[in-house]
Amino acid sequence: MLEIKIFVRQGSQSFNDLLIITSAEWCLHALALMSPLRGLRRLGNIVGFAWWAKVETNEPKATYWFGPFLTRRSLQAHLSTFVEDLSVEGSDSIKHSMIRGSRGEPLTI
Repeated sequence: MLEIKIFVRQGSQSFNDLLIITSAEWCLHALALMSPLRGLRRLGNIVGFAWWAKVETNEPKATYWFGPFLTRRSLQAHLSTFVEDLSVEGSDSIKHSMIRGSRGEPLTI
């Protein structure tokens, strides 16, 4: 059985309590406490079905992970805004690729 560890946080106050729940319980909590779409994106990421964009820049030399998204089409619709924001911030030589799978922290390297 898959167990998921969650650090509990409420508002701006952070707690060091660790909550361990099963994957089935997590799905119920995710869908009840978050928006249903956000819960589905997280679940998709856990099982490796989420879509991510790997965005690399030369100046500054960095790799950004943008996602998760449920569909490739949804990722494509939002990716241009993310790339445009990087350009406005002064990033140079921006390349991106779309990948389906699971990602965790760090999302910026």
